Amino acid sequence: MSVIVTRTKILLPRRRPDLMSRDRLLELVDDVLDYRFTLVSAPAGYGKTSLLIDLAHQAKYPVSWLSLDSLDQDLQRFLTHLIKSLNLNFSGFGSSTLSLLDNTSSLTFDLDQLIRTLVNDMYDNIPEHFALILDDYHLVDDNQQINRFISHLGQEMDENCHLILSSRTLFNLPDLALMVSRSLIKVLGNEDLAFQPEEIKSLLEKNYQQHISDQESQVLAKKSEGWITGLLLSAEINLDDLTIHSRTAKVSGVDIFDFLAEQVLNQQTPLIQDFLLRSSYLEEFNAELCKLVLGKPPKGTSWVKIISQVLKKNLFVLPVEDDSTWLRYHHLFREFLQYRSRHENPEEEYQLLRRLLTVYTNDSSWEKAYAVVRRLEDPSATAKLITQASSHLFHSGRINLLAAWLKILPDKELENYPELFALRGVTTTMMGDPLLGLSQLHMAVRHPSVLQNNKHLSRALLCRATTFRLLGRYTDAQEDAIQALKLSKEAGNNTTLLAEAERETGLAYQNLGNIKKAQSSFRQSLRTYRSLNDSKNAALVQMDLGFLLSTQGNFPEANHQYQQALNIWLKLGNIDQQAFLMNNLGVLSHAKGDYSKALDWYKLALQKANQTANLRSQAFTNASLGDLALDLFVYSAASDYYNLAHQLAEAIKEGFLLSYLELRFSALGRKSGDLLSAGQHLKTAYDLICQHSSHYELGLWHLERGNLYLAENDLFSAEEDFLKAK
Repeated sequence: MSVIVTRTKILLPRRRPDLMSRDRLLELVDDVLDYRFTLVSAPAGYGKTSLLIDLAHQAKYPVSWLSLDSLDQDLQRFLTHLIKSLNLNFSGFGSSTLSLLDNTSSLTFDLDQLIRTLVNDMYDNIPEHFALILDDYHLVDDNQQINRFISHLGQEMDENCHLILSSRTLFNLPDLALMVSRSLIKVLGNEDLAFQPEEIKSLLEKNYQQHISDQESQVLAKKSEGWITGLLLSAEINLDDLTIHSRTAKVSGVDIFDFLAEQVLNQQTPLIQDFLLRSSYLEEFNAELCKLVLGKPPKGTSWVKIISQVLKKNLFVLPVEDDSTWLRYHHLFREFLQYRSRHENPEEEYQLLRRLLTVYTNDSSWEKAYAVVRRLEDPSATAKLITQASSHLFHSGRINLLAAWLKILPDKELENYPELFALRGVTTTMMGDPLLGLSQLHMAVRHPSVLQNNKHLSRALLCRATTFRLLGRYTDAQEDAIQALKLSKEAGNNTTLLAEAERETGLAYQNLGNIKKAQSSFRQSLRTYRSLNDSKNAALVQMDLGFLLSTQGNFPEANHQYQQALNIWLKLGNIDQQAFLMNNLGVLSHAKGDYSKALDWYKLALQKANQTANLRSQAFTNASLGDLALDLFVYSAASDYYNLAHQLAEAIKEGFLLSYLELRFSALGRKSGDLLSAGQHLKTAYDLICQHSSHYELGLWHLERGNLYLAENDLFSAEEDFLKAK
């Protein structure tokens, strides 16, 4: 998996012994199962998390939990943790959705497809009512993709699914007004969560063994306005101090920080104060990490002993897991400690962050490292980190995250890291703007720092070849791929780059109709990937090679390549690639005349494509079913399949399939006797193919026009087109 899952984020927090059940609030959320959304919005300190923990532990239905943090701004990280959270309760759930997430290595992430896949996955594997709690949603609320995902998921999912979101701020979900009008949403605000006098009285009696009168509880409720953060989170609050220092206006920012400073931090020994401030920069920590980042402990003690004291004093610290040596601070307390440390000793903050960056980089914890380096506000260090992380992020499909990192990097910082020039261009292309990406790649190829290094220039040319290919400029793609291949051989020491160049060269040759050279390039790329034990990329090349061999009529070897690739995708659980490969195996059986076996493969392919909601594989498989129906003279079924495939191809802007389907519509008209319609579709196909400059597509076009001439008894013209097609 490309995202490392932090288990503490998806485990339901333990119910602390001192957590007081607030029956009034539990009654308010008793009807959670009647709504798609329950939105809990209140400033820090009103007991949102405590309420949801209590609800989760008392619920008679399954509850999944996800604690959000600032790193979850990355969509793929957010989605992976969400899926894994549900998987803890429903072991059969998640395989198809995670397969889609893990195998989007070269395309812009399709959020709509993921929502369809996730909804289907829930429908197939979660039969009962359940709730999914997303705590601290305000930490991702400014991410439009995540907001869109949550909003659309809530509207598309089945009635047994219920989302509960807590946030310090008001929610900014798209279609919020529409969902409210449809009675899909229940809302709890700070007025609902504010502690009432009787709740304050019960809390003090239960947790602090302090008895107050009804009048005193009413006074305390009025002065605090129901904000009892200190009482909820700390075991060292004095009632009189609380009454004196309660905040009556604001309950966030400096007010909370003042309260924590006066009532918690300042009450500790200098040793504990120093540890709290310095360790607050660690998202999760244990004694070993403290040693690496904080250095040697003070004389006469150890990090283990100090951590034990912090735990004993109940200073806002929680175990990451049961029986775990790893700990984390409550996020509110951590924010306060960092704020205090930053203002008291900014130089030490810089030193600690530098050490932490080194630890995260050595562990390849790229997202944590990036969060640290951004706090350092050091563009040069940021550029260095992106360079180190780029290969992992790119090849694991996290293009959107890599593109976001590159976008904010100043151009001048790329001078020392020339490989980032090309990377920025290709990520821009894959994020849906190939023309801007191509412009950036032109600059990369011409940049002096790139030109001076064969490896960097080869990478830049390879990225530009990919962009040219996606734009249908196959001749330009071929030129860049061949030059990149030559340079990568000269550069040496980078076998992965060589394998990529060999495959890209093969794709360029294939699109231009040079089958012999395409096959040679694919076979060489396959050998290189196998020498690297890279089974995933080897399987992709085998699919390319199998398709090429099938178009030549070499069916036995095509089937061999396909079957080997299928075994790999089955082993990896990659349902997306299984769908494409099963369609290819169907096409192969069809070409061999085994129509029954072809139909079986197509059905399996469509089942897999529907499981992942992959519109592209659905489109190709429906086109294949249309071809099969056409050859069996079932013209009405062929028309239905082709029309559905065309709608899907239009939705995803699949250029080759759109031109191919126009040719098939022409064949359908020709075979059913509507030669006028056949000619019109043939003209549309030609206009599309001219935009792609593909000899392969042009060959298909001449073949179909030759057949149309034959149907019109124009044997001379038919022969000319057949020869051109050949």
